[in-house]
Amino acid sequence: MKILLSSIGAFGGAILFSVLRTAFYFLNDYQPQMSPMMFILFSPIIGLGFAVVSVPIEWVLSRYWLKSDSAWKAFIVGVSYSTPLAYLIEHWLIILAVLVNPIALRVLFAKRTESSTTAT
Repeated sequence: MKILLSSIGAFGGAILFSVLRTAFYFLNDYQPQMSPMMFILFSPIIGLGFAVVSVPIEWVLSRYWLKSDSAWKAFIVGVSYSTPLAYLIEHWLIILAVLVNPIALRVLFAKRTESSTTAT
């Protein structure tokens, strides 16, 4: 179930980043060679690609490494699969993909769960 939530998060993250990119282009009055609205049109296909890629990776990570203990954490890990799309907004945002990736989020959530259980 959590693998499905992760793939839904990856799909939704791709659509979210495409909408953010379009809003960024319109707010800054950029005139690209291709309309940013075309990216929104094709974002479900891109999101499907991220969702398909996230399923086997999540299966391996959850089976052999750290598991997500709640549904919202699985969804957020899924959204992190689509963070490389932030590079299309501004090039320096690739740092977001480096810092917020599925492995880093799993470790962060595990540390938070570990510290909250030891504090009680």
